[in-house]
Amino acid sequence: MYRSLGRVQRPSSFLFSTGSLITSFTVLITLSALIATFWTTPAVASKTAVSLPTAASNCFDAVADSYTSFFNPTANFGSDVELHLVSTPNGQEQLFATFDISKIPVDGTIISATLKLELLSADATDLPSTLQQVDRPWDEATVTWNNQPLVSGSYDSPIHSNVPGSKTWIATDLVTNWHTGKLDNYGLAIVPPASRTDRFAFFASRESTKGQGPQLCVEWEEPVVPTDTPTATATATETATVTATATATATS
Repeated sequence: MYRSLGRVQRPSSFLFSTGSLITSFTVLITLSALIATFWTTPAVASKTAVSLPTAASNCFDAVADSYTSFFNPTANFGSDVELHLVSTPNGQEQLFATFDISKIPVDGTIISATLKLELLSADATDLPSTLQQVDRPWDEATVTWNNQPLVSGSYDSPIHSNVPGSKTWIATDLVTNWHTGKLDNYGLAIVPPASRTDRFAFFASRESTKGQGPQLCVEWEEPVVPTDTPTATATATETATVTATATATATS
């Protein structure tokens, strides 16, 4: 305290007078402005290939098969239980088969393809033959030597033993041509070479009860399908913050 003009005064650093009313300031804490801050939230997913190509395979059974005979030019053998491959000095018998490979994805890539026929019986010597493409449609129930479709190409020419069992021909290029649309899929033919002696081989047809009918075993690479992979980006959200304001209140 201190003296001034003989009167005692009190410190007034926090109070002041206006007439008889003494007013003080009370600080009130209020919630005010919502301020935008950044918060990490998932954004739109981006498409990214996250897996390597995978291989798939299937053995397709023939949907049609038959053989034609020079010796019986008007006869149809579409329902026979055997498929004949014969070569003599006087004429031949050759076989046909058709396969539906539409199960293979359009964007897939052919890795390998193998034709399998089960040999039931053959003459005493090995028999060479050639895998060829069929160039126009044919009907299992009506095909004969006289109306048989033209064949062309030379995709594989193995020499098989005369021991009964599964015999194979490599058909990768032919199946690739079908799959890519380079060739129409009218099936394939197995043709014997000209021979100076009588040669024969009898295979199981798809109607056979003695052995497995023709199969085309194909391996392919499945197409890669992009998958959705979430990525994080910053987006603005609102959050509350505390500020102080002064409000006057009357006290007596």
